[in-house]
Amino acid sequence: MTDRTGSTRADRVRHAILRALHQAGGPCGASRLAEALAGLGVDLRPRAVRYHLLHLDRAGLTRTVDRRHGRALTARGAEEVVRAGAPEKVGFIASQVDDLGYRMSFDLRTNRGTMVVTRRGSMHATWRGPSRRSSRSSGRASAWGRG
Repeated sequence: MTDRTGSTRADRVRHAILRALHQAGGPCGASRLAEALAGLGVDLRPRAVRYHLLHLDRAGLTRTVDRRHGRALTARGAEEVVRAGAPEKVGFIASQVDDLGYRMSFDLRTNRGTMVVTRRGSMHATWRGPSRRSSRSSGRASAWGRG
């Protein structure tokens, strides 16, 4: 079954395994990975983790260090962890925009309240109200402080 982003549950689980291996900083076995995954909100038993690790090995994203130490990320697997994080960052920014949008209280009739203003790389939800200078075109105060 796929979600609205087009990824299957297995894909999401495998990305979570790659993230857990990346956070471990070295080789990790299935039992330790299962514990780390529980912290990421993925409930898997060690046997299921081994199943997904087998697929990650075949894809060249992980490799077996030895039977005692478990698996480690390959260079390609580390790249995948970084690349897979990009959609999460986009989602985080989108949620910030939504949050600021819901907090806007600007009323066009009274020309008062808060609104979202973007400035090169940052978003702010502040509004100081109309400036004291009057607008040349309408005789009203300019909201942007320009005459």
